[in-house]
Amino acid sequence: MAIRITKVYTRTGDQGQTALVGGKRVPKDTARVEAYGTLDELNAVLGIARVFNLEGRRRKSRDRIEGILRQLQNELFDLGSELATPKEADMRALVKYAPGHGHVDIREMPVRQPETDEILIKVKYCGICGTDLHIYADEFPNTPPVIMGHEYCGTVAEVGEGVAGDWQVGDRVVGELHTGACGTCFLCRAGKPHICEHKLALGSKYDGAFAEYLTLPAWLAHRIPEGVSWEVAGLSEPFAITTHCLVERSNLGPGQRVLISGAATMGLMATIWASRLGAEEIIVSGTEMDAALRFPLARALGATRTVNVQQEDVRQVVSELTEGIGVDCWVECSGAPAAIASGLGLLKKTGKAVLIGLVGPETIPIPWNTLLYKELDLVGCFSSPPSSWQKALAVEAEEAPKLRQLVSDIIPLDAWEEGFARMRRGEVVKILVDLEA
Repeated sequence: MAIRITKVYTRTGDQGQTALVGGKRVPKDTARVEAYGTLDELNAVLGIARVFNLEGRRRKSRDRIEGILRQLQNELFDLGSELATPKEADMRALVKYAPGHGHVDIREMPVRQPETDEILIKVKYCGICGTDLHIYADEFPNTPPVIMGHEYCGTVAEVGEGVAGDWQVGDRVVGELHTGACGTCFLCRAGKPHICEHKLALGSKYDGAFAEYLTLPAWLAHRIPEGVSWEVAGLSEPFAITTHCLVERSNLGPGQRVLISGAATMGLMATIWASRLGAEEIIVSGTEMDAALRFPLARALGATRTVNVQQEDVRQVVSELTEGIGVDCWVECSGAPAAIASGLGLLKKTGKAVLIGLVGPETIPIPWNTLLYKELDLVGCFSSPPSSWQKALAVEAEEAPKLRQLVSDIIPLDAWEEGFARMRRGEVVKILVDLEA
């Protein structure tokens, strides 16, 4: 049986600031000690920690650390006596268990019972996202040990007392991933908890949805619209992101000409929105890996032209389709440095660049002076505020026939490694993991 222990100890420094510990806001002048594993594993780790932490330290520090380790050791002993009648059930989950490349595996984890303002969700599907691949490679901020996954849908299994009037067992839900948002800063007050400094994103810094159950603050949940299938509901989170980017940030409108670089999930969802918003010309660019599956799908979703940049000159194609002027809007979904470097030159003067795709390295070169000479608007997009969820869910049933085409496969949790590999190779658009399989 896997066990998670979290303890908070007072320390000096950072007075007056707060941090999220165990789902609660506490003063930042504390230290957090967290561990999980079997009793034998935790006892062994504590033995190693005792040697590592005490060696070479001053006596006062040694005594304090020894006291902390002894207290944890005693708690393990006490906990061991309770295992015959556990208070929490275990569940299987996909866990990033240590920093660095890889270090991801299926583990037994405790099901955390909902607090008064939370709901417990029995997860149906959780989609594999490009961000999950970045977390695996340690290219996206994460705090192990953490359950991965953030594109989820499921059924309410238990309701906290404080939200019993809002939710019922059996409700079908999807949800946001802005766990830890403080609710009081200028961003939260402006309806932007998705970029709150205190946010601990679900699936990277807060236990996520590649698990049989997810315990979620109720304010992040949304009901699945009537008539929307589980498969389409599992796409709600990325659909909300493209809603934020295309509707709220780009102001794309009828008659405009748009270039979308990248033909994976985000690029194809951007194509759906560009078509819905009445764009006159929708050019989707990609590479050889997109030719067999994604380009035909892009055309079916509304693209007027697809460009394999390894076979065609995208600059020439854009010039021909825009009479040499350039596109009104460039939506960058690939995260590829080469596409980013060339994209600014494909915009018309006074055009707008909408940036969605994450890149692996922290910095990449761009033609800076082009931004100035052409008076371009550069719009960064990240995640999805509550407003974009409302807009996305309002049209999800209408766009369901298109969205359903993005689900290439549904796999059990045990097949996660092959699912990740297929996503990296570009063989699929979206893979959903069935947590009930």
